[in-house]
Amino acid sequence: MDGTVKVSDFQGRQVSEYNLQADVFGLSFSADGKNLVAGGYNGTAKLWQFLEPNNLDYLLAEGCNWLEEYLESNPEVEKTLEVCEE
Repeated sequence: MDGTVKVSDFQGRQVSEYNLQADVFGLSFSADGKNLVAGGYNGTAKLWQFLEPNNLDYLLAEGCNWLEEYLESNPEVEKTLEVCEE
């Protein structure tokens, strides 16, 4: 268990990957299927938007998810990326 949450489509293709930064004990999609929440054994909970792969909002959100750890350790870079602001 490394804190990685992988989402696959019905054909088994991975469509998304998120990092909780804690061992995951549970996760759930919202009723509309647009959000995913995961809980960690250390008390961490994280909410992600889950959008369609061909949607620009989805692609931007995925890019920011992939950059999250890098941006946390390089806050000066994050200031220049308005698209990843929460």
